[in-house]
Amino acid sequence: MKDTDQRFLEYWQKRRQQGAVKFSLITGLTYGIFVIVFSKVFAWNWHFTQKDIGYGVLSLLIGVTILGPFIWWYRERRYKKLLAEQQAQKKAKKKKRK
Repeated sequence: MKDTDQRFLEYWQKRRQQGAVKFSLITGLTYGIFVIVFSKVFAWNWHFTQKDIGYGVLSLLIGVTILGPFIWWYRERRYKKLLAEQQAQKKAKKKKRK
């Protein structure tokens, strides 16, 4: 198993403890704030209109309801796959010893 895979397993074990809902909220809110700030930076306009507020709320909702759960699902799938590979490698090593 690669070192990066091992680090991912350790990282995701810690993240799994906080739960999917908290992870989705944190990830989604971070995404939403990132979109709001960078849309204003690239527009060179720091005055918020009603339309900007609507887009900001929409980006926050998309981040929390779609992006956060999708990232959780993707990483959970990868975690389970790597965990299965790790267990298969351990079984293979035990068989070689016998």
